[in-house]
Amino acid sequence: MMRPSQTMPEISPMRDRLLLIAAIAAPLILAFMAVPAEAAENGWLRGSCESGSGIYRWSDGNRYEGGCRNNSFEGRGTLYLNNGDRYEGSFSRDAKNGSGTYHFANGYRFEGQFRNGKRNGRG
Repeated sequence: MMRPSQTMPEISPMRDRLLLIAAIAAPLILAFMAVPAEAAENGWLRGSCESGSGIYRWSDGNRYEGGCRNNSFEGRGTLYLNNGDRYEGSFSRDAKNGSGTYHFANGYRFEGQFRNGKRNGRG
């Protein structure tokens, strides 16, 4: 508690501005630090086409885990979509080709054949 004869110490206007800028900037800086660098761009998180398999992530959050050959997704793999859907099955030339299961985010699923990335025939 201050006595009547005491005065408040003077706070410089420059210090006030710096504190205000720091208070505003801190959450923004922390938000950018929370996003891993891999999420900012497309690319292999682990493995590569040279290694024969790996995990590839797109900047929109979609992710592929599985086989790779000649710079395209080949063989068995899983494609996780940012809307919650997921495909598990065969890939050829970067597309769903062959047998697989497409799991919809709402719980439905399609089991059957795929051709050039689309369902083919009855499931």
